[in-house]
Amino acid sequence: MKMEVISIDKKNYQIGGVILLILGIIGMLLPEFASGMFLLLLAALLILGGIVFFIAGFYGGWLNFLLGIVLLAVGALMFIYPAESLSAMTFLMATWFLLMGIVQTIVAFAIKSDYDGWWAPLTVGILSFILGILVFMGWPANSDWIIGLFIGIELFLDGIMLLVLSAYGE
Repeated sequence: MKMEVISIDKKNYQIGGVILLILGIIGMLLPEFASGMFLLLLAALLILGGIVFFIAGFYGGWLNFLLGIVLLAVGALMFIYPAESLSAMTFLMATWFLLMGIVQTIVAFAIKSDYDGWWAPLTVGILSFILGILVFMGWPANSDWIIGLFIGIELFLDGIMLLVLSAYGE
């Protein structure tokens, strides 16, 4: 069976890569700004979703009303209490890193006998766990900048990935 080759539009990947690199650099250099923008975007999306579900409640029942009210309330609270919202999101992020670190480490040992690359999930698991500990060690004082920094790093790495992929496109 022959695998179909995915064609890559070099120009779009290059443009996207450069845009993501720029946004990533902004996020890394101005992490508090990036955290604030992420918070505002998330709050706005929650409010928009709340409005949609609230309206859907007229057609789909009381559960849609309830979900709409909850989304509206959470989105509004994020606008009203941005520092507390960032603190809560940082706590959740640190918890996520810890839990993923544990799970990835368990997976690594579970596949050790069957997979030569078992060290990769072990390495990522250990690093994720350490990252979770580091975020918790600075929490809540790091809440205003850590999310923006991580988003900046992720965007920067995604930009590099797109530029690398564009080098191999047709």
